[in-house]
Amino acid sequence: MATKSTKQQIYLVVHESRDHGYFKLQAHVCEQRYEDHQWLPRFIDDANGVRVGSLQVSCQGDERTQLRDRDDAVYGYACEYREPYAIDLRTAEAMAKTLRIVNNRLNKISEARGYTRSFGDYVGRVAEALGCSGIAVERKETAHNNSRYDWLSIGDGVNRINHRILLWQREAQPAAESEAAS
Repeated sequence: MATKSTKQQIYLVVHESRDHGYFKLQAHVCEQRYEDHQWLPRFIDDANGVRVGSLQVSCQGDERTQLRDRDDAVYGYACEYREPYAIDLRTAEAMAKTLRIVNNRLNKISEARGYTRSFGDYVGRVAEALGCSGIAVERKETAHNNSRYDWLSIGDGVNRINHRILLWQREAQPAAESEAAS
């Protein structure tokens, strides 16, 4: 008797970085691993029949866009391969197949729900397209239980990403208010 194959539980793990005046959010596909009394991401190359190694979902913002409306503060939404190395024909074909699958699934989601309103929404849709179980967001500060990541549902991950962008925007508000007063 044949048994049902279980789908691999994968997540998009989101990291924030700031360099040269840019605010960036980047998400990579991972699995969970338990180490040092906490769940940590373990990056993988293949998941659920698609090539996910070096696949990245990203956006960026800068000082100019930081003061814009929340849904317009970051730009350059992308789901693409970053820094791949040693690509042979088999790997390149698998990467192209994965991008086609993600793109087709994103198009179907857009047809059903309309356009994305925020980067968090975009990440959530990519997570759905990849068959992720949720979204993990790296904490700015380690929690009391030593956990570096919050492992969230896709919906809660979308909200956390949007909130992270809002916090970044609020950092610029005192400076903008003091400039306007002078």
